[in-house]
Amino acid sequence: MNQASSAINTEEPPRIHALEAYASYLNELEHNNYIERLKNARRFISAYPDLAQWQELKLIDRIGSNNPRRGISCICMDARPYLYFLAQHRRIVLDWDWIIGVQTHVLPVYRLPQSVQEFSLKLAAKMLALGYKDNSLAKIERAVRYFFIRYGNAVVNVGESELDEFTQAMEVYQRREDAIIIRGESLFLRKLFWASLPNKRQKSRDR
Repeated sequence: MNQASSAINTEEPPRIHALEAYASYLNELEHNNYIERLKNARRFISAYPDLAQWQELKLIDRIGSNNPRRGISCICMDARPYLYFLAQHRRIVLDWDWIIGVQTHVLPVYRLPQSVQEFSLKLAAKMLALGYKDNSLAKIERAVRYFFIRYGNAVVNVGESELDEFTQAMEVYQRREDAIIIRGESLFLRKLFWASLPNKRQKSRDR
């Protein structure tokens, strides 16, 4: 992980849909529930042909819910796999409020690009060497998912400015009246990534 963040593209993405590319991606996966996921993506595109429309919704609506199994809230929740795909391919930048608010992202690390999987393993090995417990692995993978959703493949280049952005986003999010608070996660996620920055000494450990 780098102190400098120049390898991360900060340009505004085009914010355009990519249904055909998503269909090809799904077709290459095993046990991918192809028909259902493609149907969910089509419903989302029909509801929000312009991605900016979705981004302008209230946070609670963008996060979505499957209770009840109908309406805008359900469409938004079911579209999460498609949104991950768009974010990975720089068709959209997903904001921290949405990433934090969703909390549980069904995005297994073993499904991520090989470079991100290797990054996750190296990060886990470094944290264990620093004295963190084995059960911290789940939090490590959660952190990788968060930053992957935000930065895509460039997560391997996350540096201090991205850590600062995340810390500020957590502070802003927890002041929201509609926030679902994730207690304790902000400090751990920051320590987790900070530990892998070059020339930094990790002083506090979770034992």
